[in-house]
Amino acid sequence: MDLMSVVPDRATAPPWPNEIDLLLACARREMRDTDVARARMAVASGLDWDLVLRAAYAHGLTPLIHCHAAAGRVAVPAEVLGGLKRLSKRIAHRNLRLTAALVSVLRASAAAGLTMVPLKGPMLAERLYGSVALRRILDVDLLVSPRDVATATALLESLGYHLVAAPGADSPHRAASHHVRLVSAGRSHVLELHRYLLSPSGGRRIALDAIHPRLRSASVAGVPAPELAPEDLVVYLCLHGSAHGWTRLEWLAAVGELCRSGAVADWGLVWDTARAWGGERRVRATLTLVRRLLDPDAPPIAGADRWVDWATSGVSRRLGVPTDAGPRWRDLFVYNLLTDDSGRDRVRRCGMALRYWSADAAQRLRSRQYDRARA
Repeated sequence: MDLMSVVPDRATAPPWPNEIDLLLACARREMRDTDVARARMAVASGLDWDLVLRAAYAHGLTPLIHCHAAAGRVAVPAEVLGGLKRLSKRIAHRNLRLTAALVSVLRASAAAGLTMVPLKGPMLAERLYGSVALRRILDVDLLVSPRDVATATALLESLGYHLVAAPGADSPHRAASHHVRLVSAGRSHVLELHRYLLSPSGGRRIALDAIHPRLRSASVAGVPAPELAPEDLVVYLCLHGSAHGWTRLEWLAAVGELCRSGAVADWGLVWDTARAWGGERRVRATLTLVRRLLDPDAPPIAGADRWVDWATSGVSRRLGVPTDAGPRWRDLFVYNLLTDDSGRDRVRRCGMALRYWSADAAQRLRSRQYDRARA
């Protein structure tokens, strides 16, 4: 294959580093010829392999890159392949522990007559990549009805979990909070019970009852479990990643993989859901990013939106920022401000930012006063 026939020359190449381009080429379950060519061009251009390892881990893409490198689709040095293998094994072991925890919780909830819907985690890994080992999983998220949070928390405590948040901040009885966080007895994994599908903003609280009629019957590790309909799942993934400013590329890869799978059959329902959840512009921005960074054949988006263009251009520029720098609050704020659906939402977001900034400034002032008093 002539690599130059499918990969743009460096004069027209995107502004992010070659290391990021390698990650983007491998961020999928199956690499096409164009993806293989893109990855090989990135390797041929010269890479900092230590940065590749760190960036892959930070972006949740280590298992996918190792899978493609071990299959010979991407040529990497032997020591790098060994590093990818070690990290992938570590991720796989953790994922299996989390899967076992999820299975035990699902069995207990079924016996108690409680509906718990797994979000992301092992179920999403199996659905998108065919294996729980191919997605870096940090915790287990479960959506429950707000009225069942206290009961579900008690059930998990009977299984050895305990709350880690202060009662005033995030208790089972505080209906305004987004989720309740619990940890296992050995603190080896975290489980979160979500009252709402997304963190409430703009007064929109998407509870289990709103999506319950569209839930599908599925399974994880052979244990029956309800799952989001593909049309709801794609909107949820778009809004979840947007809330974090796409600081982790695997979140974007998951949207691309779901689109490529063909599971989303009714895009009209997708846009209706996005509007109902107040996230139409964020879905547009996400699909724009998928087309720009991962897959030019992703579902097309009709019309133009300068807010979306500005937001996605900002994400593309930030791909060159060192991964160990962490997300910047300003970047997250700007992205979400640009992708808010209405002027009212933007005013509300600016008000929230001002309150956060004021609280932070007051805390810094108190710290300085305390330091002066001790001096």
